[in-house]
Amino acid sequence: KHIGKALQTRSAAIWAALTQYNAAAKALGRRTLEFEEVVEYAFLADFDLLRDTRQDISTRPWASPTARLAINTYFKLCQAEEEVICLDVEIRHMVTYLIDEDRYVRACEALYQDAHPMLAYQISKYRTVRSRFTPLQLRYLEKISHLPGFN
Repeated sequence: KHIGKALQTRSAAIWAALTQYNAAAKALGRRTLEFEEVVEYAFLADFDLLRDTRQDISTRPWASPTARLAINTYFKLCQAEEEVICLDVEIRHMVTYLIDEDRYVRACEALYQDAHPMLAYQISKYRTVRSRFTPLQLRYLEKISHLPGFN
């Protein structure tokens, strides 16, 4: 209901399409639609607009709930394969970031050790807090890198 309210207030394109559809529906003697109905349509078979065409496509094999579930599952699997590829890259980036950050903060600490010992102390505290879980994170990322399918 909340999403429908947000769409109702922000979606001029839906309103324009609905207005055009309702005008055409009136001209053809068909039932008009309310905005709330359009927002609540969850499945293709529930969408009366598609039933009012010359061919009722809701009776097609691909419009059945079982077929929709199979199609959705197929596309989710395709998306999951793409995500695995992206995660392979992101894991490498994360490892590099963790190592580089530690090196950089240690270098900053060493740089200010003699000239600004108080600043170096604060950098040391920052490094201690930031790197507290780095070894654990690196172990988990290494375990992930040994999983089948990791490239």
